[in-house]
Amino acid sequence: MAVRVILAPLSGMESDRSSLKTAIALAERHGAHIDAVFVKADPLEAAPMIGEAGSGLVVEQVMRAAEKEIETRAGNARATFDEIVGSSGLALREEPGETGTPSIAFRLATGREDTVVAELGRLSDLVVLPNQAKATSDIQAAVTLEGALMASARPVLVSSTSGGPAGARIAIAWNGGVEAAHSVFAALPFLALADDVAVVSATTAKSRANNAEALVRYLGWHGVRASAHQIEPGDQPVGGAILDVAGQFNADLLVMGGYGHSRMRELIFGGVTRYALSHATIAVLMTH
Repeated sequence: MAVRVILAPLSGMESDRSSLKTAIALAERHGAHIDAVFVKADPLEAAPMIGEAGSGLVVEQVMRAAEKEIETRAGNARATFDEIVGSSGLALREEPGETGTPSIAFRLATGREDTVVAELGRLSDLVVLPNQAKATSDIQAAVTLEGALMASARPVLVSSTSGGPAGARIAIAWNGGVEAAHSVFAALPFLALADDVAVVSATTAKSRANNAEALVRYLGWHGVRASAHQIEPGDQPVGGAILDVAGQFNADLLVMGGYGHSRMRELIFGGVTRYALSHATIAVLMTH
């Protein structure tokens, strides 16, 4: 599968810079088109619930404040788009053109951001979203990321904190599970262009050893040369151990499955997905 269409949701926040820079670097590397989209929420949904006791004047004030916030964010998103795209030299294009020529377009959509992003993602090859390691109080970013991961049926790439290119050196977190297998398959276009690939498999008291060498052999049939690394995290979180190895490998992209356990279980007890999303500073490619 080639990467030809990249969806890059924009929120009007500072984090747009890193995700848009990453999306542009990927488009240039893979000859892809980027749909940069800002989703304008319905003020009725964006406004907080004020209860039945709220007067008509209070409701109107809340609605106006919500509308103003939405328009401000939309303007910020467009300004960031114009600035970064202008300095990149990427061609602006609304309709398909010559295959393999990188391009980008800005569009507005209306609705719930997580729902719209998931729907648009189904007609994209990849969804690029901001890094969560330095997330603030913008809960919507986390909701949108989870919605894209669980409901778009497409791989999601979370940008690095710096917004740099991703894919020169790739680490794969391999546990032999269905989600990890989907992620490896989705990452094949990236793996084919990588300079170096490391397959990292963790052995714990709760999981059997997974054969990293078997995945290395599979990748070899795709022309991808990789090395196997079996680790024993001990008392360290598995996600932390994997990120440590990725750091030692100087990886700029981590490939892993998303939510091998239920989301509620990972939310309460923690898990590799939750740990990676909240601690990784490099780009992370996930599928569920």
